[in-house]
Amino acid sequence: MKKYIYITLLALGLFACDDSFLDKEPLGSLSVGTFYSNAEEATQAVNAIYDGIQSYTVYGAMSIVEDVQTDDAEKGGGGPSDQPGMDQVQKFIASADNHIFVDKWKAYFVPVFRANLAIQKIQEMGEESIDADVKKGLLAEAKFLRALCYFDLVTRFGDLPIVMEPNSPEDYDIARSPAPEVWAFIEGDLKEAVEGLKVPAELPDNDLGRATEGAAKALLAKAYVFQKKWTEADPLLSSVINDYGYELSDDFSGIFGIGNETNEEVIFQVNFQTGGASDREGYNRNGWMSPRSSDIDWGGIGFMLPTQDLVDEFEPGDIRLEASILRDGDMFSGDMYKKEWSPTGYNCRKGLVAFDEYTAGTPYFVDNNYVVIRLGDILLLKAETLNELDRTSEAVNFINPVRIRAKVPTIDADISKEQMREALYHERRVELCFEQKRYFDLVRWGKAAEVLTAKGYSFVAGKNELWPIPQSEIDINPNLAPNNPNW
Repeated sequence: MKKYIYITLLALGLFACDDSFLDKEPLGSLSVGTFYSNAEEATQAVNAIYDGIQSYTVYGAMSIVEDVQTDDAEKGGGGPSDQPGMDQVQKFIASADNHIFVDKWKAYFVPVFRANLAIQKIQEMGEESIDADVKKGLLAEAKFLRALCYFDLVTRFGDLPIVMEPNSPEDYDIARSPAPEVWAFIEGDLKEAVEGLKVPAELPDNDLGRATEGAAKALLAKAYVFQKKWTEADPLLSSVINDYGYELSDDFSGIFGIGNETNEEVIFQVNFQTGGASDREGYNRNGWMSPRSSDIDWGGIGFMLPTQDLVDEFEPGDIRLEASILRDGDMFSGDMYKKEWSPTGYNCRKGLVAFDEYTAGTPYFVDNNYVVIRLGDILLLKAETLNELDRTSEAVNFINPVRIRAKVPTIDADISKEQMREALYHERRVELCFEQKRYFDLVRWGKAAEVLTAKGYSFVAGKNELWPIPQSEIDINPNLAPNNPNW
């Protein structure tokens, strides 16, 4: 089994490249031993890492899982029997062999493997094969992408095997390292990435979507925030906000739409491109989120349905409500939305592509990108960091721009530290709903048990803050045991 997985990943790891770094075709019979002979081939190897995070299970359709296990959304679809594994995860009744955990674990380690292979082989390339600056930049991209995967893995699974080389099948017996060591590994990769990546303004148009220095600093700052390393996070957040030209977009809904994918607010996104319904690299969240109705041409399967509790969280006049959630009577894609199309009465609108906006593909696979990091998130993390450093009066300068754009009242500078915490709990929820942030915010704030048990789910404190290591992986590699607490 391990040998089969290794060979499959190896075969998938090499791609060709056209004018856009997204236009990739398998190279077929090329071997690793002869492939890394010039800068173009090294670039193709790094492109293959980006291809890995386009996966259906990483930032594709199955990225909705992390939101449906919060108070923001219900699973939806055709009921409990439709994607029963997701239903179990949502209700916190899943076992360690649930396919969601298995699929997520495996999917994230595909780009990790590709990154390790690219790093090893590019490091071995001499000056006669590749320019030193190009080499440095490609290694930085690979390390950023590896760090991004490990960031997502450690926040879901906790302790992890730190895999730094494209190991042979016989070497896949690596034990898990404690989460603090995993975070240190992430920090190391990102610090190196910062030194080697270009600033956003230096990227040519056909490279938009590649990792940048600003993206690496933003992800490193987020890593510090998740560890409550507020002092380390503070200057990095300031740099991201001030040094790279990022701005809050005037059009909140447009941040996530086709035609505005390189807007000034986006710091890092996963680019999707499709040539039709059979192309799994398309933005396949769209079909999953579209309303489950045969009354409309753009109907989908109706997953990730907003809750009444989330709708009620928005303040009167907050423009983000209309931009994020379809409600009864709202017009979208030439049709009037009906509450009967959803068990909750609502449908996700953020990131949903209207039928008349498709540039390619079908309602299920469209040319739309997935935003991973944006300035709105970073501004709120800056406010949170300052507040935790007892600089609450300064924190209002970073939460208020987000609120001003939303057309809701600003926050006074004389509020207490605890009041600012409550304000940030609210603001991050309404600003970042359906962007895979809510669950991890609840966990790092220590509020997951309180909030999710109130929803009626079987959340167990001391257990469900982390997903389990898939039992099938422990069966293959016993060194991954013991599993996470209470699993």
